[in-house]
Amino acid sequence: MPENREKSREQLLEELQLLRDQVEALENQKVEQRQVEIFEGDAEADSRAWLEHSPVYTKMVDLDFNLQYMSTAGIIGLGISIPQASHWDKLSPPAN
Repeated sequence: MPENREKSREQLLEELQLLRDQVEALENQKVEQRQVEIFEGDAEADSRAWLEHSPVYTKMVDLDFNLQYMSTAGIIGLGISIPQASHWDKLSPPAN
């Protein structure tokens, strides 16, 4: 009978170690995921900064060619005021 108790203790210790390993793996996964989120956020911020501070006139349109975004250089280059630029739909010519 003591053999069975010892075996159960060994099994419990093995299960405990497996659980510890799983917790550690989840913690590592969470850290890696957070690092990816930070990197993606930095990349988005870098892209936005590039667009806003580039001397190049940059615009984005939807599939119907309605203006969705215009860079600061584009707004200044076209002589559009910032309040006017907030109404993208009025800057695009109407579809025929």
